[in-house]
Amino acid sequence: NADDETFTSFTVDVSAGDTLGTVASTLNNIAGLNSYTMFDGLNYKLVVQSEKTGKYFGFSISYDNTSELDTDNIDETDGEDATVEINGVAVNSSKNAITNAVKGITINAIDTDTSERQLTVAVDVSAVQTKIQSFVDNYNALVDYVNARNTYDKDSGAMGVFFGDPTIRTLMNRFNTLLTSTYSNDTDGDDDVDTDDETLLTANDAELTLDSLGTIGVEIAKTGKLSFNASTFKTAVIDYQSDVEALFSGQDSSGVDYSFSSQMVTELKNAAQPYTGTLAKIDTLMTIQVKSLNKQIDRWEDRIAAYEARLLKQFTAMEKIAGSMQTTGAFLTSFFASKK
Repeated sequence: NADDETFTSFTVDVSAGDTLGTVASTLNNIAGLNSYTMFDGLNYKLVVQSEKTGKYFGFSISYDNTSELDTDNIDETDGEDATVEINGVAVNSSKNAITNAVKGITINAIDTDTSERQLTVAVDVSAVQTKIQSFVDNYNALVDYVNARNTYDKDSGAMGVFFGDPTIRTLMNRFNTLLTSTYSNDTDGDDDVDTDDETLLTANDAELTLDSLGTIGVEIAKTGKLSFNASTFKTAVIDYQSDVEALFSGQDSSGVDYSFSSQMVTELKNAAQPYTGTLAKIDTLMTIQVKSLNKQIDRWEDRIAAYEARLLKQFTAMEKIAGSMQTTGAFLTSFFASKK
């Protein structure tokens, strides 16, 4: 096994009543082996393979004289590494998927071929444009959602649910800052700081030619909504690919990611984190306020019901008094009439 050549031995007993399927099942219980049966058109055969590929992950099988297996027609295949020559350099891999030869590239060896192949690696600009456009569309949908609920009608006094809410306003302002900030470093090692005292760093402490979303075609209007110029973005990717990469995944010299993507993701997580996020705290506060208002409503309803009952009693008593006075008045009228 591998470079240290560590070997492990196992003994498998095969009885006269065992089938190839039984033997295959027993072998599969041994770590590192994969076994199954197959039919070649005439006979069933037992296939035993190493779970790992490559020349350093081989195994051997020996049989004693009492074995019930037919060992006369055994086909053995030595494990080998896949070998690919890249720019004159031989690269070996224990797997057919070669991932460590060229950074970011996986080469799949699917056949033996000595002829030369040309490999061209290029940025899929269209795919990246689609993702940027998707971000712009989703952000604009968020702006529309907030604006539709941040309204005030001076005639009726009706207010949207977000009108005057400082938390929502602060959150959207924070997004606006991230979308309009520059992302670059001082060459002397001092961090650049934008007007909102945000420290924004990029790859390897290098100055960027394109250091903001606006320079790659993503601009923000006075309304807070984004626009995306696909042509500007394509030119930026072709002419300044490293700058565009740094905007979305740049790191400073200490390996800390201060790119736009990293900060936006952090801001979104802080806002949307269950239980502890900004929006969750607002939801909790509003829930408490609603419960408090409901309790006040219940108390006022109880007071109104009690006041209504008291008025009803007073009205009933007054009706009795009025009825009694009418009876008394009628009696007096009749009494004085009889004295004339």
